[in-house]
Amino acid sequence: MNQFFLLSAHLLRVQISSSGTYYILGAFWLLLAYIFSLSMVQVRQANIIPVFWWAGFSSLFLIPILCLNTYLKGSVDNFFTLQRTLGISTASITLGYFVQRVVLLLLLDSILAIQYGFLVLYGSPDHGLHTCAFLGLLCLQMAFLSVSLFVSSLSKDRILTMMTSVGLLLGLWLLSYANQLFSGILTPLGQILRKGSLYYPFSHFLSGAFYPTELLSLCIWIFFPLWLCSIQGKR
Repeated sequence: MNQFFLLSAHLLRVQISSSGTYYILGAFWLLLAYIFSLSMVQVRQANIIPVFWWAGFSSLFLIPILCLNTYLKGSVDNFFTLQRTLGISTASITLGYFVQRVVLLLLLDSILAIQYGFLVLYGSPDHGLHTCAFLGLLCLQMAFLSVSLFVSSLSKDRILTMMTSVGLLLGLWLLSYANQLFSGILTPLGQILRKGSLYYPFSHFLSGAFYPTELLSLCIWIFFPLWLCSIQGKR
C-alpha cells in the first residue's frame, strides 16, 4: 500500500512539472469561461448546467489525448521496471495512472467551482442541482478515462489509439438515442442500449434527479475497463 501511495505521488509530481498540463488547463478553462459568459448573457439565470454539459462533451475528445502516452515505449519500460524491480502489482500501477489523471480532471473542473462561486455571490443558484451535476460530470469523466486507458493499453499507435478511443466514447454517448432507432419488436433492445450509454445517466444527473441504477451504470463503466486494463498489463 505504501508503494502505491509513493507511485501515485511520483506520477502527480511528473504531471505537475509537465508544461503540457498547463496548456490543457488553459485551453479547457478558456472554453468553459467562454461558454459561461454566453450562458449568462442568453439564459440570464443563476444556472451553469449548460457549462456542465459542454464540459462533459469536450471531455470526450480531451481525455483520449491525456491517455495517449500511457503505454508508449518509454512508459511501458517504466511500467515493467515498477512491476519487476519494486514488486508493485499491475493493478496498483494501473490504478496509479488512473488516480494521476483523476487529479488532473479535478483541476480542470475547478473552473466550474469558480463559476459557481460567482453564481452564489450574485444570484441564488440551486445547490442540490449543481452538486448533482458536478457528481455526474466527474463520474462521466472517470468512465471516459477508464475506457481510454484500456484502449491505450491495446495499441502503441497514437493515431489508432486516438481514433479508437474517440470513436468508442462517441458511440457510447450516442447510444442514448438508441430507443429512437429501434421500434416495434426491437424496442426493448433500444431501451437496453440506451440505459447502457454514458450520456443517458449523465443527462439525469444534469436534471438533478437520478436513480441509484444510473450511478451504478457509471461505476461499472469506471471499474470494468480498469480491471481489463490491469489484465492487459500482465501480458
